Order: sequence, then structure tokens, then C-alpha cells
Amino acid sequence: MRIRLISAVAVLAVFFGCSSGGDADNKGNNDEPSHTSTSTRPNENAAADNGVAAELSAVIKWCLNPFAKTVQTSLRDYMYVTKGAKTFPEKPVRGPTVNKLWADPEKCATAAKSIASTTPKLPGLEAAASKYARAVKQLALKIESARAYYSQKDYKDDKFAKAKLMHGPLMTATNDYAAARRSLNQAVTGVQVKLEESKLAKLKNDPARKLDYLLLDSMIAGKNLLANARSHATKQSNNTSLSNNAKRLVSNASSLRTHLKSNPQKAIQAARFRRFLSSVDQLALAGKELARASGTPKQVVASFNNMVRSYNSL
Repeated sequence: MRIRLISAVAVLAVFFGCSSGGDADNKGNNDEPSHTSTSTRPNENAAADNGVAAELSAVIKWCLNPFAKTVQTSLRDYMYVTKGAKTFPEKPVRGPTVNKLWADPEKCATAAKSIASTTPKLPGLEAAASKYARAVKQLALKIESARAYYSQKDYKDDKFAKAKLMHGPLMTATNDYAAARRSLNQAVTGVQVKLEESKLAKLKNDPARKLDYLLLDSMIAGKNLLANARSHATKQSNNTSLSNNAKRLVSNASSLRTHLKSNPQKAIQAARFRRFLSSVDQLALAGKELARASGTPKQVVASFNNMVRSYNSL
């Protein structure tokens, strides 16, 4: 079974950096993920037989990926109006818009609970996923209350009295969500790294699996580049590592193009890989520009997210 990749979308860096207890290290989009990781393809991983790959994919599919964008979309205008402050503005410029969450907290809770049945046991991932599921459930409740209030413009009747009461709990829920998301990203990454390293070693010496090897190696290099970008954002960057991972991506993209062109049986797949190869090129460029001090970690995150999306669509 194939493990979906987590995009590095960071909800918090966009809004919550200015909120009490918020975190802007991400995505600042640099923050997450989207630990961001890589994946395994069908029948590639022995761990998949024990349920690890399946459960990991479920957590990514139902917990991490769906909430990344929907939380951001739901609260974008609210954070703009309130500035993400600890207290609600005394004189808000207007009533903010709060959109409905389209992700389902119950599906996330189910995915989190299922981790307990995996073999081998993954206590770190299980704990992080459970904490995250609780956080998104609470955040969803707070967002829905705010959405109902603002959509009916009830603030015109009570002069924002209820808005002021709801604001603190909503900010607490967003910050709890931020912390839980970071923890789950880290836990997922740790498990994925082990799966990837094991798979890559097996693929490397199998000529018949060269395409799978190059794809997986590219995703690992991309994840490493993202880690470099995050370190860069915290002034702990290693430009040599940054440049090396960018070069690794360029080399893999070249090898992929050669492999697809030289193997008639793979030629028909060339069109499917065009978008992926382009995204690899863009991420490599973003990494090089960051090393040259003419790019930003945010650009690396955006490029990585694009590569993850194109990979997941292969």
C-alpha cells in the first residue's frame, strides 16, 4: 500500500503567529509538516503487512492533510479582523466572516484510534494522533459556534458581547491545535523515515525498480531540503546541506527523464510524470535560491507542497 505524503502546509504561520501562544516557525510558512515526508508504493514495504503503512496513511489522509487548509480558510478573515490578539478588539472594524470546516473530526478520531491495533506498536504516534484528534474536535466546536454567530450577524444585537466571550476559548483552541499538529507531524515523520530508509535500501539494488527508487529518493531529498529550510528560518542553517539536497533533486530529475525516455514500457507514463518532474525542478531552484540568500524558507515550503501534491497524484 502506498503512504500518502503530508503537505507542508502550515496553518499557524499564516495566522497564529500573532496570537497568544501561537507559533510562527512554520510555514511562515515554514512550519510544518508538513514534517513532510515521503512514501512507499504498492507492495514495497514489509511494515505495510503489519498495518503500519495503512494506519499511517489514514492519519495523513483524515487528520493532517484535510485540516491544514480548512482551518486556514475558516479563520483567515477572523484573524485579520481580530489580529489574533488575546482579547477581542474593543471596536472591531466589522463583524468577521468565519467559514465552516469541511474536514471531519470524527474521521480523524477513527484514524487515531486505529493506530492502537498496529504491529509493531507505535506509542509515540498513537499518543500524538489522539491528542491531535481531541484538539481538532474542540477547535471544530469553537469554529462552528463562531460561524453561527457571525453568519447571522448577531453581533449587531449584542454589540459584540458574545464575540468577546467566545474569542478567548477560540484562541486557546487554535493554539492547542497548533501544538498538537506540530507533535503529530514529528511523530509521523519519524515513522515514515524508518519506512523510507528501509524501502530505499531494498530498491537501490533492484534494476527493475529503478523508477520507484528515483521517485522515493527524490521525495526524501525534498523532505531533507524542507528540513534545511526550517533550520535556515531559525538561523541554524547549513548551506552545504541545502545545496547538496538541491543538487540531489536535480540529479534525480535528470535520471528520471532519462529512464522514462529510454524505457519504451515507461514512455506511456511520461505525461503523468511531467508535472512531478517540473515540481522537482522548482523545489531544487527554491533550495538553491535560499542557499544563495536570494530566496526564502516560505518559497521552499510552497515548492515542497507542490511536489507532494504532484507525487500523490501519480
